[in-house]
Order: sequence, then C-alpha cells, then structure tokens
Amino acid sequence: MLESEFKASYLFVRGLSELIAERGLDNAVQTIGISRQAGRYINELPFSETILFCSQLEKRQAVELDINYLQIIQLAELVTDITLMQFDKLKCSSNDWLKAMPIETISYRQLLVDTFISNVSAEMFDVEHCPSRTLNINTPTRLFKALQDMSNLRFSVFVRLLIQRNLIQVKVFKDAVDIAVASFMPAQKVRHSTWGLVKAGADIEFIEKYSNQKYVDSKYYHHCRRLCEDAYSSKEVDSKAVFGLFESLMAEHKDDVRVYMELHNQLGVRIDTLHECVQQVLVQRYSHDDYHLEKEVARLINQ
Repeated sequence: MLESEFKASYLFVRGLSELIAERGLDNAVQTIGISRQAGRYINELPFSETILFCSQLEKRQAVELDINYLQIIQLAELVTDITLMQFDKLKCSSNDWLKAMPIETISYRQLLVDTFISNVSAEMFDVEHCPSRTLNINTPTRLFKALQDMSNLRFSVFVRLLIQRNLIQVKVFKDAVDIAVASFMPAQKVRHSTWGLVKAGADIEFIEKYSNQKYVDSKYYHHCRRLCEDAYSSKEVDSKAVFGLFESLMAEHKDDVRVYMELHNQLGVRIDTLHECVQQVLVQRYSHDDYHLEKEVARLINQ
C-alpha cells in the first residue's frame, strides 16, 4: 500500500528541515503551520531519533497524507492526450507559474511530489515484473495506464502541474504536533543520556545505578554498545591515581555521573574501567564498595 510507505510523518519532518535550510525557521513554520518551538525542536532532533518521533506523530494523528487521485489521473490523461500545440501552451503556462511562485512553496511541494512519483514508479515496476508483491497496492491502475505511454518531456510538465495544483499534501494539525513534541521530549532526553554514557564506555549496570533511570531499554543499550564497541581501546590505569582524582571531583559536590564523565574526558579511559578502579580501591580500604556510605559514616563519627 502506498500510504504505508509514503509516510506523512516522515515527509513532514523532511519538508520542515528542507524549508528551514532554505528559508529559515520563521518562514518554514509559517508555511507549514506549526509553532516556532515545535519547529526548532524537530529541526534539531538527532537523525537517529527521527523514526521514533515519526511514530509519535502518527500515534497522535498530528499529520495526515492527502492524495487527490481523481485529479491526478485526470491531469495525467490530459497531458498524455493533448495535441503538441496544446502541450506547448501548457508547458509555457507552467513555466510562468513556477517563476512567480515563492521558492519555499515550490521546494516543499516538490519534495512531496518527488516522493509520490518515486513510490508510484516502484509500484509500476512491481506490477510489471513482480506480480506477487502487488496485492497491497492501492494506487488506481488507471493512473498506471496514463503514465505508461507518457513521454519524458510530457512527464516533466505533468510533475510541474502536480506541484502547481498541490494535489499531494501533508495536512498538519498544530496542536497535535505540539502534544507529540511534548510527549516525546522526556524519553528522548533519557535516550540522549544513555547514548552519551555508552559512548563514554559505561555498562548497563552503571547506567541503572547512577543515572536515575528506573529502567534502561536493553535493546537500545546494546544497539548503542555495538555502535561504540571500537571507540576506546583497553588501557592500563593506576587505580590509586584514578581514585585520587575521583575523590577530588566528589569533593566538589558533583553527582556520580558528572564525576565519571569528567574522569573519562581527562584520562580517555572507559567509564566501566574507571568504575572498576574506584570499586577496587574502596574494597581494599573499607572492605565494601559504597563510597557514599563511607562518607556518611565518617560524617556521623565526626559529629
């Protein structure tokens, strides 16, 4: 089915970023019809988060694909059947329209049309060469028939007319987009934190213990781990020297995650290795590995 692959959510995100790149944030959000805050957040979202965010948009029904097949078919048949003289007049008028239209409008509509044509072309190939994969194709066969004998010259004008008539649209619901963004942000922050710790060499036990996450998605963790497995080679480190730095940073009243990240940045050693060094020294000195417990005991003794 075309709609299952020609995703409104993905086209919305792609189109927004394209518009911002060409015309700036304010112009883009005005053209599409969303809030400035949502536009900035979506544009700055890491590419790796795009699929998950698109799922959130679909869950909230924030965007909707609208393809006017009836008019598209009529237009295709018209372009195919008109005389050469009529075609020349149509070509000139479409050229004049393109010159007069704001560039941001053309760019956004062209993205939608190009993706639509790409999907239709793939479906036409399947119809001819892979019939077993055509059971879920919903594009009217009348459109395939109209495009079958269309020359490349006429096809280029047909594409321009699709852009001009705005027959493929992504309808955007501003309030629903804002809700999707607000719903997505907390989980995205957690994943961003997990990704940063994994890149620095933290294992899942460390993340669960120190990053205030009640639950770490093990599938996401192992995905990140695979991406980072060659980031840091093993190093020999002096456990006592590591512990000395650790204590000096803890004395600045920093939380554990910040302390280990600073140790990692200073020494270039994986967090799991640094954590192991600290635990070893704690066990050697105090017969247990809980640094905060030891400090609390010392505080009570000195009261």
